[in-house]
Amino acid sequence: MTPLPEPVRRFLDAPAPGPMLGLLTGRRRLGKTTLLAGACQQRGGLLWEAAPLTSQPLLDDLAAALGRHRGGAPVPLPDWRAAVAQLFALGAEQPTPVVLDDAHHLIAAEPSLPALLAEALDAADAAADAPRPRVILCGSGLSTLRALTARGGALRGRARLRYAAEPADARVARTWLPAPDDLPLAARVHAILGGVRGHHTSLVADDLPETAEDFDRWVTTRVLHPSAALHQEVEALLADDPALAANLALHRSVLAAIATGAERTGAIAQRLAKPTANVAPLLQRLVEAGLVDREDDPLRAQRPSYVVADPLVRFHFAVLAPHRALLHAGAVASAWRDHLSEVFDARVRQPALAAGLRAWARRHAEAATLGGGGPYLGRGRAPGAADPPLDLVVARDTAGTGDDEATPPAEREVAALGRTILGTAAHAHLRSLEQARADLGRRAQAATLVVGCEDAEVDLRAEADRRGDVALVDLARLHHGT
Repeated sequence: MTPLPEPVRRFLDAPAPGPMLGLLTGRRRLGKTTLLAGACQQRGGLLWEAAPLTSQPLLDDLAAALGRHRGGAPVPLPDWRAAVAQLFALGAEQPTPVVLDDAHHLIAAEPSLPALLAEALDAADAAADAPRPRVILCGSGLSTLRALTARGGALRGRARLRYAAEPADARVARTWLPAPDDLPLAARVHAILGGVRGHHTSLVADDLPETAEDFDRWVTTRVLHPSAALHQEVEALLADDPALAANLALHRSVLAAIATGAERTGAIAQRLAKPTANVAPLLQRLVEAGLVDREDDPLRAQRPSYVVADPLVRFHFAVLAPHRALLHAGAVASAWRDHLSEVFDARVRQPALAAGLRAWARRHAEAATLGGGGPYLGRGRAPGAADPPLDLVVARDTAGTGDDEATPPAEREVAALGRTILGTAAHAHLRSLEQARADLGRRAQAATLVVGCEDAEVDLRAEADRRGDVALVDLARLHHGT
């Protein structure tokens, strides 16, 4: 059994009297329910999963679950206030987990529930013999659950645990493959499935490619084929979040625009033929739902770009959704060979490699590798440059204070500039980085140039070894190095 994360274990076992409330969020198929079910089994707790139903059927189902937990008939629950009282009565003998799973469905059906929980917490008796339920609201409706403790949320200041389960990074995800040391194969699989464990099991019928030669067989049968379960997963993910489900078509359209190359608010609005002001709240909801990352430009104020955060979502909107008719027409293998493999390289593998470089820079790279590092890291563009955006920019305050307002973005010292490349044109990318550094002037004169690639040419390795201003980051370094 996977061990509980330490913050969750401490919350569940806290000896303090009275009830405590926590939130455990994370996208589908990360194993949240399995983890908490094990904790409830070990500690004599209750786990109840809310279905996407209306209020009264959910109340009846909870009444039955409480009865089963007590070994008897359903507990009479005339309303949700009574339900909260019964839940808070659990844990009379010891701290006891009480998990309301898929809580976003429950809140959508009964919007008064957060206020009732807050009321019960405020009124709880903190006497030494008070029941000690450790109530966890768990679910994948990230924007709904996070709003509970945000400014104006009914549970603001009342949650003693806020834990976000995250997908594994590429270094961990490759260990799930039959051939974890085949890094090019691992990179291709990660570009599709990402770091969600459930994507590597039931969604592909526990079938993962064993060799590079096996990848084409796998991608055509387990990923692209119209009967593959992966086709439905992203739609289920969007529908699972009430904040997105209210306008699925527009949220899908925003994701499709980003996945096919629109990266700024204006470009996305143009794709949708909508005013920019109408697109901004859609983007904000997708960011809050963990489906889109906002990358602030370290070099220019108020010029963020947007990237699809989840690999499977990116693959869905770049490959599956726009080519659904082609795939349903049959001949999936030839469609992959003749067309979709090129789309995959341009729209999926390349962005995945760029995202991997930024993740490596944030989590694993030593400061010395990135020209001394800095607190500002993201995508960016050299002012006035006509080249594509830089996949990696690392900058710091000129004054070295770390204060956001100490140095305007346009005057920050540039520690590192990076681009990623598939194939064998890395030398051209190095030249373009040199030009970007020159365009940035004196504040970038000492910047390290970071070339991200899967496997660099021998002469580029030799040049990087000779120079002190070039960091070559290939797959081996992404997975093992600093």
